[in-house]
Amino acid sequence: MCLRSRGSVAALCLSLSLSGLISGCQPGNQGGPPEAGPEPRPAPKGAVAQGALNPADDAAALKLFDRALTARLEGDALMYQRLMIELAAYYPETRHGARAADRIGGGVGGVVAMMGVLASIAIPSFVRYTDQAREAEVQMREIREMQLKEMQQEVQDD
Repeated sequence: MCLRSRGSVAALCLSLSLSGLISGCQPGNQGGPPEAGPEPRPAPKGAVAQGALNPADDAAALKLFDRALTARLEGDALMYQRLMIELAAYYPETRHGARAADRIGGGVGGVVAMMGVLASIAIPSFVRYTDQAREAEVQMREIREMQLKEMQQEVQDD
């Protein structure tokens, strides 16, 4: 069941549903079974060979891409994401479909960007952790040396 409130919970729910990680959290779906996705598009009648670009597909992809960018400029982020996902799913062989996949994080660029963000957080944290461990080791060594000197002093005094 999707929490339909303002703020980070709704944004998280939306991003998870758009990425396909959870299915029952679609806009307008207050729990219950997930809505069925769009039907798979049949292969075009004039398709020649795999990898060959159909001009009708290219024109349709361009039209869908323009609709998505217009929605983004108008501030409708949900429609923009939906159209980009549709474009990447139906027209992956066109350049606009590939650009849509990259923009929604479905391409290599999204993975590389995510790895960069994770590395920018993890590497400084690891360096800080190892520095703290070294400092703690030096402090423990100093404490042991002091205790050893005190024990030696007690033995000499007796």
